[in-house]
Amino acid sequence: MLKRYPHEKCYGFLADDAILDEQGMLRMLEVEAADWNLAYANDKHHGAAIPTMPCLGGDLVRAVGYLSPPHIIHWGIDCCWYEIGKRLDALRYQPHLTYEHQNPVWGTAPDDRTYRLARQRSFGYTDYFRAWVFGGELEVAVARAKEQRGATVLSPRFPGQADKPLGAHNPTHGL
Repeated sequence: MLKRYPHEKCYGFLADDAILDEQGMLRMLEVEAADWNLAYANDKHHGAAIPTMPCLGGDLVRAVGYLSPPHIIHWGIDCCWYEIGKRLDALRYQPHLTYEHQNPVWGTAPDDRTYRLARQRSFGYTDYFRAWVFGGELEVAVARAKEQRGATVLSPRFPGQADKPLGAHNPTHGL
């Protein structure tokens, strides 16, 4: 998608099994992501620990060079962006913005063929994720973003916006 739409203000991941709880929520995430941040809502399961459906600043994505690292599909993309965002101090968790992730994992959707196929395609994602982290690709992505970000003026945080404590990374979904 990045090659097809290289100049977007922001990019994001939103599954077809997400029911947003607040009208205008995607626009709020877009504003919070700005050019260099990763904004994400409360999925009511992982909270701050994993940006399951993030909105990514366009400059950040272009600097990293991809929306998803090679070989990582479906499960694991959110973990990759969490690690990038953490190292860049670019995570912008929005706990007041919530959505329901309808999925058999949470007991909120039937376990049909589509979900089963998605799980099969994601089998082994932890191996790919760990290879990406410990093989040096994470640090390369972060270095590219830091280099590009240093060449631009950073977007300031909104007045009165306090730093939000982040939860520990969910060990069942990454490191």
